[in-house]
Amino acid sequence: MLKIQELDEIQKRLLREVADLHRVPEGAYNIRSNSQSAGRASTENIEIIPKEAGSGLDIRIKARLQADNAALADVDVKVLVTTDATAVVSGKLQVWVTEDGIVAEQDDMGQHIADYVHDHVLRDALNGDWGEDISLTGGYGDTRELHYTLQLKPAWNPDNLAIVAFVYNDNEVLQAARATLKTNK
Repeated sequence: MLKIQELDEIQKRLLREVADLHRVPEGAYNIRSNSQSAGRASTENIEIIPKEAGSGLDIRIKARLQADNAALADVDVKVLVTTDATAVVSGKLQVWVTEDGIVAEQDDMGQHIADYVHDHVLRDALNGDWGEDISLTGGYGDTRELHYTLQLKPAWNPDNLAIVAFVYNDNEVLQAARATLKTNK
């Protein structure tokens, strides 16, 4: 947790004059001092995550059910794709809905299994069969924010659904992320 008193007087003055910040803010924030984290906090809808080692591409997914009865809900999906100062990205973004825990028959090398549990079953592609074009220039924090709405099907179990997003080009998958659904309560 950031303590304003840990910053020197010049840093405190900059925060006051540039950001009108006189105390530790409520909500999500990320404050850096001398190329180091001076404080960071996330909220339910905004997640501040430090970058793992190296440069590249980050994908963040927020998926929220928008009804009290999950079986009748729409799902609001927000996908943020961000690059750092060195990565230049040109490819396709694919956003899928998958479901785990589907019990159905399976033939496995000649053996019939009546109650096989299938995971990662593709239920829907939110942005088409091949996804959509995405391009990031490599400027620090260059971000694309995309929104989708999904109508749940009666056969789907919302507790077992996930949103999977990945960026790919002609040669490889550049980055992928997965998030489970959250209820809007």
